[in-house]
Amino acid sequence: MPNYTASDGVALSASTYNANVRDQVVTTCTNATRPAGTEGQFIFETDTGRIFVHDGSAFVQFGGAVAAALNSWTTQIDQGASTNIAKTTNYSQYQIMGNLCYWTFSLSLTAAGSAGTQFTLTTPVTMAATNTGLGSGRVLDANVPTAYIGHWIPASTTTIRFFVDTAATGAWGLNPNLAFASGDGIHGSVWLPIA
Repeated sequence: MPNYTASDGVALSASTYNANVRDQVVTTCTNATRPAGTEGQFIFETDTGRIFVHDGSAFVQFGGAVAAALNSWTTQIDQGASTNIAKTTNYSQYQIMGNLCYWTFSLSLTAAGSAGTQFTLTTPVTMAATNTGLGSGRVLDANVPTAYIGHWIPASTTTIRFFVDTAATGAWGLNPNLAFASGDGIHGSVWLPIA
């Protein structure tokens, strides 16, 4: 009941109090002690620093508190026959806000890939099927050196690939036809639609 008008002298029953007071304020709890929930109810999880709202069937994340920590993610880099290419993760953090995941990363490769094939990065969430651009980034070929500026799009529901803005077709690794080498870098910031 989102709107309840009490009359003077009327004692509130437990169910009326719960529906109109308890469930209409922001409840603090932990992830393990969430209430069953009422549509429109907000909760704040003290252990995760996240705010959720009940959509009528479940709690969905509404946003993150200012002090909430970001989550670390160790991605896997694959390029053709070269899978799980060795790298140093300089930075890789993500935060989930509702049905979107914001992920920003900076990686330095310490091993080689396979030329003639696109490379992919595994994502921290399973994405909704989409062919739209997810964000921008840069791939550094340290040997030349050349920095390729472009955008990220899904390769599957759990991987992304990189397209150079000046290339007519094909993902990096196909166009330009290059293999990663030790010392190369991968950088990006993407919004991932969560499935």
